[in-house]
Amino acid sequence: MVALVPILFANLAAVQIVLLSLMTVVYLVTATRVFPWATDLANSADLFLNTGLTFFLIISSFFVDASGSDTRTFLSGMLMALIGLISFGLQALALRALWKRFHPGKNYNFFLCHHKAGAAVLCRWLKSEMLQQSGGKVRVFLDSDELEGLADIGDIVKSQTSVLVIAATKLVLTRPWCAVEVATAVRNKIDIVMVKCSDFSFYDEEGFRELRQGWTSADILIFAQNALDPAIVEESYRQLPSVRTLDFDAFADPSDLGSK
Repeated sequence: MVALVPILFANLAAVQIVLLSLMTVVYLVTATRVFPWATDLANSADLFLNTGLTFFLIISSFFVDASGSDTRTFLSGMLMALIGLISFGLQALALRALWKRFHPGKNYNFFLCHHKAGAAVLCRWLKSEMLQQSGGKVRVFLDSDELEGLADIGDIVKSQTSVLVIAATKLVLTRPWCAVEVATAVRNKIDIVMVKCSDFSFYDEEGFRELRQGWTSADILIFAQNALDPAIVEESYRQLPSVRTLDFDAFADPSDLGSK
């Protein structure tokens, strides 16, 4: 397609530059999204070369004679189309933002809240079972599979989740991001189910005192970024004993599990 541009528009240098620049930019945007090559070095070289080509085309445009009527007509049309496209794009984005604000929907049936060191394998198994038993009809959020959404984890729990499933292991409630997920769910009345492992226990007053002392400045910053603070987190944790709880024993005899 690139090779056809100089042939189809042999006498219109401005048209060639605009179309080639458009193709290069589209390719650059696509390449930065999918990284088509197998190695980082190859992807970096590709992006570097195409970025250089784009600048080359931009600079070369200053040497083009745009005094011809056909060229001026084409450039005027391109500018008008560009202004219209930008205007349409901004309006579409604004409408989409408003729609999501008032009609957020629920993109995920279940959100798996867990401490990676204690329940990564458990949550992988839980997700597999949920998908298998539903015939793939449910959507399950597991952070290791949804890397693009990690920056908006609180909003995902608040606006896109039907049920928060807490893989309740010993240290899960000490992790700041788990605290964000739990507190956000409690504050926004998201249904919560706890899969209670054998090493987990709810906090007593001594446990809450140790929890308060254990939060670091980095943890508190994470809370603040999600409109939370340690007091809100603690208040949310105090409501967990009243949520639906399923006991899970990772060391149980499979034959015993099958008989229940």
